[in-house]
Amino acid sequence: MTRNPMLRKLRVILVLLLLGAGGWFVFQGTRQSAGRDAPATAAAGLWVVDDSVKLRRDAAPEASSAIWDGQTIKLFGMRNEVLAFQVAIRPAQAASDLTVKIDPPSGAAAKLPADSLRLFRAHFLNVTVPSQLEQDKPAPGRLGVGWYPEQLLPLRAGETLEAQAGELALVWCDLTIPAAAKVGEYTSQVRVAGGGIDTSWDLRLEVLPLTMPRETHLRSYFYYGPERLREYYKTTNDAELAGLEDAFHQMAHDHRATLGTEPQIGDGGFNWTRWWARYGGYLSGKAFTSGPCRGAGATSWNIGLQHDADQEGIAAACRSVVDFFGRQGVLDRIFFGLWDEPSTAEHYAEIRRLGGWVDAAIGQRVPTMVTEQVQPERPEFGTLLSAVDIFCSGQSSDADMALVRQRGGRVWVYNEGLAGGPLIDQALLGVRAWGPCAWRYRLDGWYYWDVLYWRQAHYRVQTPTDLYADPLTFDETRRIRDGKPYPAEMALRLNGDGVWMYPGEPVGIARPVASLRLKGFRRGAQDYEYLWLLRQKGRGQFADECATKLSTGRGTWAEDPVVWNQTRREMADALLGVRG
Repeated sequence: MTRNPMLRKLRVILVLLLLGAGGWFVFQGTRQSAGRDAPATAAAGLWVVDDSVKLRRDAAPEASSAIWDGQTIKLFGMRNEVLAFQVAIRPAQAASDLTVKIDPPSGAAAKLPADSLRLFRAHFLNVTVPSQLEQDKPAPGRLGVGWYPEQLLPLRAGETLEAQAGELALVWCDLTIPAAAKVGEYTSQVRVAGGGIDTSWDLRLEVLPLTMPRETHLRSYFYYGPERLREYYKTTNDAELAGLEDAFHQMAHDHRATLGTEPQIGDGGFNWTRWWARYGGYLSGKAFTSGPCRGAGATSWNIGLQHDADQEGIAAACRSVVDFFGRQGVLDRIFFGLWDEPSTAEHYAEIRRLGGWVDAAIGQRVPTMVTEQVQPERPEFGTLLSAVDIFCSGQSSDADMALVRQRGGRVWVYNEGLAGGPLIDQALLGVRAWGPCAWRYRLDGWYYWDVLYWRQAHYRVQTPTDLYADPLTFDETRRIRDGKPYPAEMALRLNGDGVWMYPGEPVGIARPVASLRLKGFRRGAQDYEYLWLLRQKGRGQFADECATKLSTGRGTWAEDPVVWNQTRREMADALLGVRG
């Protein structure tokens, strides 16, 4: 898995904070958008941040943020957009009775429905081994050891939070603006109580006369294997497995991500009718009956070609795909995954052979993909340009990406691509940057290798990862070589890699649990919709300028959440025809 370098910086501020009737609190604060270490002596406090900040458990309080001036939380958004913010509570003394209460915002003519507001409590994981790549190289932009928020557990009515003195309790708030919401100003209050705290802030929401599309225009493909669910839940019942898949697909879809499997074909005998009966609803959109993207189909689907099939079998398989998915009206979302990370001359030769067979059978009606850069690292391997339609890698140069497009091909990236890493101990803004990054570099799609990697199958680990205690989800030291564990100094060790969603059952929740990183992806995908709408209104150049302001280069992005909030406001004003 390719990793790109990222740059982070630390901002230190001195502030005075007045907390309601609780009196004066004086502290030295460290901005935590990068998750840096907070001073060990930081005082208690309450504060609010937006949905692109990752606050570690030792985060120091702040006097204001991109959406909060110390007294009022100020939000704006389109109808059918999901907004989010985080309430951070750092009590001066240990508390087990902390509560956060928010009523759905109401306006002069309407009140948002109760289900438009959902609260979650953050479950923290202790990162003791910082993420690293092979050969003892740190993962770019890693933020160090410490307790990080990861799983977002639905907060039940009347449920209280607990926190030790000086440690963070964190509540995540999702606010969905209904597609039918009336335009105008809405207000509410956020009240925090318990542990000697009783404080409230005003919440102001501006619903704009704009509507975010139900369809997602940032194409993605987040792979999962159904066998992971069957294995974890110990089920042999196909109906039960289907219910589990539906739940995880719906969660991904609600966050504007496409979850997908990879059927393998090698002849014309695959039963597509039966496959469609199970998975077709995801592509058609019929399976998605709720959420802001209800009724919209998956953006992409990968079909694997069996490498040991002969040319006649591959040709028949390809023709069956064109025929079946063409009749379903979704052929434009299908691609053939030829090879994952080819690394030898033999792999390159096999790709050219398979790609040639596909072209001979169906032309370019279904594109072929490899997770590889355009120019091979070893020139003697030869080019893949004649056999591959989609190059999926963050390592291709701008010139090489332009060359692929000139030939009628497409450019995807995978994992962190040209933006930030999606690991637990990396900044959340790096994942939000995926949306503007895709726009800036004209990426046709974003691929992630696995999102339900609950057991480290690559290293033959037989038991699931203890997901609510162990953040190290990809750890090469578990690999046995010559009867010994792989050396730690050379190992690939990544926190949260391959896991974006969690089973809720270990914590008493009978449905999937989202990660903080999935929320970050949603925010970036919604930013992409702003850019897409601008282009639809003839403001493509302005959209490009905004994307460049946020995605500042390969592996870099604007680091201040204020810049992101202001840029989104500028995009909204441009859509409304308001001049700056």
